[in-house]
Amino acid sequence: PTRRSSDLSATAPMTHGRGGHTATLLNDGRVLVCGGGSNTNTAEVYDPSSGRWSDVASMIGPRSQHTATLLKDNRVLIAGATGATTGSSEIFDPITGNWTSLTSMLVPRSFHQAGLLPSGQVLVTGGQDMNANAFNSAEIYDPSTGRWSVPTPQSTPSPQIGRASCRERV
Repeated sequence: PTRRSSDLSATAPMTHGRGGHTATLLNDGRVLVCGGGSNTNTAEVYDPSSGRWSDVASMIGPRSQHTATLLKDNRVLIAGATGATTGSSEIFDPITGNWTSLTSMLVPRSFHQAGLLPSGQVLVTGGQDMNANAFNSAEIYDPSTGRWSVPTPQSTPSPQIGRASCRERV
């Protein structure tokens, strides 16, 4: 369906101005927004039922151009950033509102991408270093061990890698 401007409405402004931040939809319908700006470590949660923002505990390190991935257990993995926290990672627990520091990523990176795999692990790809050199590397975070690792290469090339499957008719 087509959205009309009358379908949209304003809501309260965020507590902090941001750019280069992440916004992650939590399983309970709230949205975690963190980092951005001038590498801020602030975080806040938007509650659509009240239309209000609430500050939550600050991240352990300041971040901008990082990724935020909702894990299967509803925690949020925050990885990478520009500046001093480029290789660090941490987890946000929306139940306690607290952050936990993790081991560093294998390759410090920013401007990368991350995706949740069916196994519950997180695949992080690409990005760049502090000198804007692009990466072709990848690494995996395993929430069950709390560790980062290099993906195991395929022993046989597969033409299926990178091909999308579309089950719905357009």
